[in-house]
Amino acid sequence: MNGYFKAFIVIIIVVLYGCSSHLQRAEKKAKSTGFHFELLATNDFQLVSVYRVSPEIKFTQVYIEGDGLAWLDRYRLSANPTPRDDMVLELALSDPTPNVIYIARPCQYTPAELNPLCTAKYWSSHRFSPEVVSSISQALDLLKIKFPNLQFHLIGYSGGGAVAALLAASRSDILALTTLAGNLDHNAVNTHHQVDQMPESLNAIDIAKKLKKLPQRHFIGINDEVVPKFIAKRFLARMGDPACSVLVPVNVTHHQGWSEVLRQQLHNHWRCSPFSHDLGDLS
Repeated sequence: MNGYFKAFIVIIIVVLYGCSSHLQRAEKKAKSTGFHFELLATNDFQLVSVYRVSPEIKFTQVYIEGDGLAWLDRYRLSANPTPRDDMVLELALSDPTPNVIYIARPCQYTPAELNPLCTAKYWSSHRFSPEVVSSISQALDLLKIKFPNLQFHLIGYSGGGAVAALLAASRSDILALTTLAGNLDHNAVNTHHQVDQMPESLNAIDIAKKLKKLPQRHFIGINDEVVPKFIAKRFLARMGDPACSVLVPVNVTHHQGWSEVLRQQLHNHWRCSPFSHDLGDLS
């Protein structure tokens, strides 16, 4: 029994150290590239944020993290949803736009003691629940207390694309929306993969019509086996008249190739430019 107890203690220490090291890793990467690192205390969660902001500039790119390491395989949930590779964080850190913000999803990068409400439902069945979407919106509100004039171009990867779309439908300070392999209809994605539905989560496709006039781009991976190409097409079809929306097929998988895509196409493919009144901000 004593041996089992010791093994249990070792496992707990490893898990706690791992969560702390995730936080330290994100902070180190942010500060080494001239970004600020801050934990934003929303009603339900403390969210990791990284930002570089000039207060006099309004236009701000906001990167919203994907689902991270939500599942170990088809049947086993992860104990920690922190992304393994920091891809979205690094996309933000390499963005040359003057104003850039990165926001992690609830429970990512943070140890359990900072987020006592975190349970696996928030990276599985409830990953797009009202409280999750509200927490990201509150994070933007907290940043606007510091920088009141900001207006946002939301860039969401995978599940972060769903969160970005849901935010865009509920806020008045969103100039544009970009999704990268965005899960814009989780019912259809889950049906495609023959996995459980998520009735506790909001579904981005249900608010598609509200975004009809918003400038938006939806990058879809030609070789993406996680979010099928037809998902973004369904989203635009539900919108009805997507005159300001464009689908951009790119030669990537779900997890690889996005850095090169954004390096080459960060400001391309707009049908209705969100930048026309703020071009000076992007120079």
